[in-house]
Amino acid sequence: DRIGLAPSQCLVVEDARTGIATAESAGMAWVAMVSNGRTAGELAGADLVVGSLWQLSPHMIHGLVVANQV
Repeated sequence: DRIGLAPSQCLVVEDARTGIATAESAGMAWVAMVSNGRTAGELAGADLVVGSLWQLSPHMIHGLVVANQV
C-alpha cells in the first residue's frame, strides 16, 4: 500500500518459511533462495528457486510478476 502497488505486482525473494508464507498469503510472486539450512526441495513450491541472486535478470523478474497477475 505504501509504495502504490498491488501485492500481485510485487516479487519477494525469500529463504525463510515465515516470509514465504507471508508472500503466498498476500498473493505475491516469490523466488526462493537456497541458503544454509534451506534446500531446493524444501522450497519447491516457489515460482522459482535460485541459489544466487545473480541468477535473476530484470526480464525474468518481470515475467514472474506478469505471470502472477493472471
